[in-house]
Amino acid sequence: MTNVEPIISRLPLPKSNNSYLVLCLAVQEAARLYPDYPNKISLEELCRRIMHAAGKTNPKSVLRSLERAVEYIWLHKENNPALLAIYEHSIVDKLSAKDFIASAARYICLHSASAPDSSLQLAPTGTPYRYLSKEGTPYFVIPCSHPAVQTLLPAFLGGDLL
Repeated sequence: MTNVEPIISRLPLPKSNNSYLVLCLAVQEAARLYPDYPNKISLEELCRRIMHAAGKTNPKSVLRSLERAVEYIWLHKENNPALLAIYEHSIVDKLSAKDFIASAARYICLHSASAPDSSLQLAPTGTPYRYLSKEGTPYFVIPCSHPAVQTLLPAFLGGDLL
């Protein structure tokens, strides 16, 4: 799994905004599912998969957060190199949340081999699990909604989560 936060953090979206965390989770899950998302897996299914980690109670609230994030990015798009890289062409038309997440996941999957892998990843899960990386290194996943993580995340993200 690829850590998407270094790429998403360069987009014009405040890190203190809850939509930032939800967008990171969505893009990370879409990158994990690449190339099945969006062709075989719908945006609604993606929202369901990250709902608990995003601290939401239903997929529609996840979708609204994603739409707000993409709208904010679109409104503040001027001269943003990360956004230009994700779009892979001049920015003319705003992408939908579904297409933006698919484009960001594709960009991250295609460029992750050259980027250093981070050991800190956002995990779209509601329960802690033990996983093995592709290289066989064990690691634990702690849900973003866990109280300890909620206490630490603002320090890493540079502001309040609310």
